[in-house]
Amino acid sequence: SDAAVASVPQAAASMVAVTIDPNEEGVGVLISRTHIILDDEAVVDLDGSRRIDAKDLRPGSRLVVPLARKTKQWRDRDKLILGAKGQPTTRSSAIIIADAATPYDVLLDVLFTLGQTEFGEFHFLVLVGSDAGEPPKAPHPKPVPVLPASVAPPGALKLRVRIDDKGISIRTSAGGIATGCGGPGAGVTLPKVGTAYDRAGLAACAEAIKRLRPIESAAIVSASPETEYRAVIDAIDDLRGDPSSPLFPDVSFAP
Repeated sequence: SDAAVASVPQAAASMVAVTIDPNEEGVGVLISRTHIILDDEAVVDLDGSRRIDAKDLRPGSRLVVPLARKTKQWRDRDKLILGAKGQPTTRSSAIIIADAATPYDVLLDVLFTLGQTEFGEFHFLVLVGSDAGEPPKAPHPKPVPVLPASVAPPGALKLRVRIDDKGISIRTSAGGIATGCGGPGAGVTLPKVGTAYDRAGLAACAEAIKRLRPIESAAIVSASPETEYRAVIDAIDDLRGDPSSPLFPDVSFAP
């Protein structure tokens, strides 16, 4: 059922944030301050709070009906093109280009809709000229903390990163990681520094976890509905690590 919001990661199990290659192919989905635009056509209006109007959502679902109609048309064409090229037709790719202040809630609606119309690979960019200021500089590295092995017990790691107005909270299958990323415990793992998220702290904590579980590559990111798109994309970049020494590059989303 498309009413199951938690199916976003499952509907797009390989949802991975990657750096766009100039040759990357896929349907372009632009989320501006006022519209959702597909291939240069405004298909959904956003209200004054940058949210999708309820009339455009299927009742009880995250499915954005006008967007779904357009993405299905694009997907049907793409399957024909992929088949003609002898390439797999099981899924299509989308390039999400969003205003930096786009609420996470809207991003989830768009991703859910794309997943329901057989898009399974996603690439993310922050819209140039959005009103959230200049692109953030890479965080100055912090020392990597030493975490006890109890943070990553045998079995699935289940690394989860949650972003909200208090900061960034990190959990594994063992439970929460305490403030400061020093070990297991309650609290916000990385509180905001003033109004900014602790990106350097996230990168260091992710590396500490990676040292405990070198073969793990997956993480689930979630955020409060009002969390801005740029904060989510920054967190994904920090979780991914350096291309030459990746940390957790396989990122999926949850509400």
